[in-house]
Amino acid sequence: RARGEDEPVSASLEWAAPPTSRCSTRAALVAAVEARLHRAVFVAAAAADVRLDVTTRMLGTGWAIDLELRDRHGAPLGTRHVRGRASDCADLNESLPLVVALLLDFPRRELPLPAAPPIPVPAVPLAVPAGAPEVPKDTARSPPGQQGARVSIALEGEAASGVVPGLAAGGAASGGVHSALGWSVEIAAGALMPSSIAIVGGGRARFFHAYGGVLGCAPLLRAAVALSLCGGLRLGALLAEGADFDRNEASTRLFPEAVAGARAQLPLGSTLFARLDAGATFSLARGRYVFRTDTNDLIGLYEPPLVAPRVAVGLGIWLH
Repeated sequence: RARGEDEPVSASLEWAAPPTSRCSTRAALVAAVEARLHRAVFVAAAAADVRLDVTTRMLGTGWAIDLELRDRHGAPLGTRHVRGRASDCADLNESLPLVVALLLDFPRRELPLPAAPPIPVPAVPLAVPAGAPEVPKDTARSPPGQQGARVSIALEGEAASGVVPGLAAGGAASGGVHSALGWSVEIAAGALMPSSIAIVGGGRARFFHAYGGVLGCAPLLRAAVALSLCGGLRLGALLAEGADFDRNEASTRLFPEAVAGARAQLPLGSTLFARLDAGATFSLARGRYVFRTDTNDLIGLYEPPLVAPRVAVGLGIWLH
């Protein structure tokens, strides 16, 4: 039958969502919207007045759902963006049908004529249910490749075995850029507290280690706790000096190191996160430290191992 201009619009639905997420399904959204509007809303594309594109994606530590409404000729009519700060996409399932219903609840007479420039859908106040995620006003979409990029800084306390003699504690600071897909690149610097070796005759040899480098991480699991595999290169400096001798000498060696390991990261609200790193440092150039006695004998003191395990735990903050 012919449809009047005062009848509400019908729509076709284009759906894109990660298959492994707990986001609403296409069928669940269709059923919820039509139940809210008490009518059949979605039809085949050939019979629809408008087309609604729904795209769900991960945004930092939360989720985003982008809605684009177009007429049957492809001209844009309006957009909505639903944002959630929780790591579980299911938290958006209650507010999404309401936003879609409000976006499609207008008569056919308000559609632009085919030859006329497209006009936006009249603004509709959004009354989001209590406790539902925030639904911001219409905003322009970010350029491709820039959606969800974030910057962070973090401070960690670490423990390492073998970088200096024995088990040593220290600290590190890092700053990184994280993509919406979970990949990240960080610049880090840190140091270990001095470690000493007693030498026959009353003296001591003291070792101090500091480093700076670049680390890259690839996502392994994206859930409430995000897991990543990380690796990188850094330049280390090992200072060795004598103490309690009549004449104390010191030397500093620079050497490259490779680092590899796993990372677990837990969000603590919208801006803070906790981090646990576990892995190892691989020395790419090693030196042997000895002590020369008064009788010109050499006593071996320390030689850094090829692989030195390390673990670090700390807190970070999202800056953007």
